[in-house]
Parts: sequence; structure tokens; C-alpha cells
Amino acid sequence: MPTFLKFNFQVNLLLLLMLLSFGVVQAQVPDAPTNLVVTPLNTGGMIQFTAPASDGGSAITNYEYSTDNGDTWITPSPAVTTSPLIISSGLTNCTSYQVKIRAVNAEGSGAASLAATLVPSASTIGVSISSTATSDTICAGTSVTFTATPTNGGISPVYQWKKNTVDILGETGSTYTTNTLVNNDTITVVLTSNTTPCLVGSPAISNSIITIVNPILSASVRITSSPVGTNSTISTIRICPGGGTSVTFTAVPTNGGTAPTYQWTKNGTDIPSATNHTYTTAVIANNDIFTVVLTSNAPCLVGSPATSTNSVKVQILSSVTASVRITSTAPSNTICAGTSITFTAIPTNGGTAPTYQWKKNGTNIPSATNLTYITTTLANGDEISVKLTSNAYPCVIGSPATSNTITTTVNPQLTASVSISSTAASNTICPGELVKFTAIPTNGGNSPIYQWKKNTVDI
Repeated sequence: MPTFLKFNFQVNLLLLLMLLSFGVVQAQVPDAPTNLVVTPLNTGGMIQFTAPASDGGSAITNYEYSTDNGDTWITPSPAVTTSPLIISSGLTNCTSYQVKIRAVNAEGSGAASLAATLVPSASTIGVSISSTATSDTICAGTSVTFTATPTNGGISPVYQWKKNTVDILGETGSTYTTNTLVNNDTITVVLTSNTTPCLVGSPAISNSIITIVNPILSASVRITSSPVGTNSTISTIRICPGGGTSVTFTAVPTNGGTAPTYQWTKNGTDIPSATNHTYTTAVIANNDIFTVVLTSNAPCLVGSPATSTNSVKVQILSSVTASVRITSTAPSNTICAGTSITFTAIPTNGGTAPTYQWKKNGTNIPSATNLTYITTTLANGDEISVKLTSNAYPCVIGSPATSNTITTTVNPQLTASVSISSTAASNTICPGELVKFTAIPTNGGNSPIYQWKKNTVDI
């Protein structure tokens, strides 16, 4: 081999080895696009596709299309580099074309896609529907009208309305009116067009309208109060006289909505500024009657404004005065030391469960809390009284009440004795002689009683 040829071979081999060692690979044309979907347009069409699995190692710069099954190719300008590719004009309506596309990169045009049939048409049909229901929401029993708006429906389009995908018998016009929808019913319409020639997309199915149907609600309101009244149509509460007693009325709404409003009334007349769900007042006359009027903002409502189902009458009661007096079992409040004595409380307006506290000389007597107080330990001049706490309801005054005071005279215990004397000198007499005996008492009292005895036998 000549020297220069040998040198060139060695250089080329070295270059090849260098290229392989650095991973340099020659770019190729792109693979074929896939998944063509064509949509007819007037004198054209829209071609949606999936990009080639490989761009050949070089970015795709355009997509060419053919309408004659790949015999001739057209390069779009401006370039198309992503789906869809749109043929805006140049084709003949109602003519069938076999469309292919291929990707282009720096290395040239790639493999062609499979063919898809395109028939351009100015008569692609469609239909949309609308509803008279605001925000597609109605109240139960409300009449709502659905209207079909066709595209290329022809001069005599045919409609079939459906509810929940089922044909509605006899509803074949461009509108459908009903008052029998239930919540979440779905309405659609199917349009069959008679547009000619070259009709595409018939029959066409409309969008769906799902209607929210709210139930009819009845507004009402009742009143509770503090103090609590009787549970009846006319609820009666009772308060004490003298003013200052506040009563709070509370409105309890049913179906009041998110922002109910209230107007309180007294004896049928609106109370100025009393517009909250509670109303508190101490300005009350006997037999005043309070009600409230609810205005609801709930949807699908009947019975608003609603007057409260009950009214509250306020009765102002008469006051009662609690008092107590005490009595003693000691005659003339006098006893002997150590004698048992019972004091009894006699209450007035004490209520059903009065409580007592007995006192001796102004000091509470431990555990002496009953209606009576019994003792054997009084000293002379001790003063007994009682304090009554009444539970008479509701208007008792004067409680706790303090009784009268009983001062007890306590006499000491005395020992009675008696001795006798005789007029007989040395207690000696002659037969028949008169002798006088005299009793000499100790602690005999004001009117002592004597019984003389002779030889232990009463004389």
C-alpha cells in the first residue's frame, strides 16, 4: 500500500474511534406522528395528532400535510410545531380527502402518518340548551323552560328531550317546559338536522343542565323567656312588683335563613329598635303581651313574615311579707332551773320549705334549725328568738325575718323542810292538859299546806 494511502486510512480510523468514544451520533429524520383525529371545517379541516415517539435527535421545526394520501405535500406557513394542524381553506366541501402528516427537522421530512379521511363541510351541526332557572336552581313545583339553540339544524330540525338520559314522551319541540323536576334531574336534547348537503355530526347531543330543586320551606318562630313561662299559646310569666325586674325574650326561628330579621311588639305595637333575636326590658306593666315577627331570607319560602306561634303575657304579682313569732310552753315564761321548755316558731308567708335559726341572747344556737327548739339549760333572764328564711315564691319581702324575743325567768331549785314545837315543858304534861304544837316551815312558799299526824296516822 502506498504510504500516503496508508496514512489517510490511519487518520480516518483514528477520527472514527474518536467519534465513537465521545458518543457522537448522526441525527435522523423524525418518526411518524400517530393518532390522527380530523374535524371537518368549511373548505378545510382540523387535524389533531400525537407527536412522533422520536424527533430523530433534532428538534421538529414544522409539520407537512398531504390531502392525496401522500402523493403531494404542503408545508404550512407559518410553521406548525404542535397539534393541532389546521387546514383553513383550499379544499372542496363534501369531497373526501385522505389526509396524512409528517414531521420535519433539520435532517428533513420524517415518516408519514397513517391516513385519515377528511370530508370538509360547512354544515357541522350542534345544539346547546339553556334554562330559565337562575343558576339552574329552582323551588319545588316551579315552572322552568329549557330552550334548544341549534347550529346548522336545517329548516325542519327534529328534537328529542331527555331527562336523566331517558326520552321524555311527546317532548320534540325546540323548548321543553316542566314544573315536575326533582333535585339533580339532568336535562339534555338530541338534535337531528335536515341540513344538506354534506351533513356532519347529526344527530347531535346537547350539553347537560343539572337543576337544583330546593324544597318549599315554611317559616315560623316561637318565643322563650327568662324567667320561664308556661308552655302554651299564651305563655305567662310572673314577676314581682316595684320595677327593676328585667325579662329577656328570645326568638327561636324555624327556616329563618342565613340573615333573619325580627320586630318585637308589645300589645300589638312595634317596639322601636327592638329588631334583634333577643329583647330585654324592665319597662313592663301588668298583663303586657309580647310577640315577635320574623322575616326570613331562606330560599323557597312560604309564611314569611311570620308572627310568633306563641305570645308571652307578663303578670305582676302582689308582694307578701315574711314574718315569724314564737311561743313558749313555760307558763308566764317562768320555770325552775333544769325544767324542759319548748319554743315553737309560727311563720307567716314562710313558703313550702322555710328554714330557721334559733338564737339565745342574740347568738346562733348550733344545730337549732327546726320549727321548734327544746332546752333544759336556760339560765335566768336568757332571751330566745328565731330567724326565719322564707322560700315563698316569687315575691316575698322581709326575709330573713326575726321573731319576737321571749325572756324566761328561771327560779333556782329549793329544799322544803318543816319542824314543830310544843307548849309542853320538856314535852311533858298531865293527863287532860291542853298542849299546842306549831309547824315551823323552811321554803314553805306563800300558802303551804300541812297535814298533822299522830302515831304516823293522819289526824
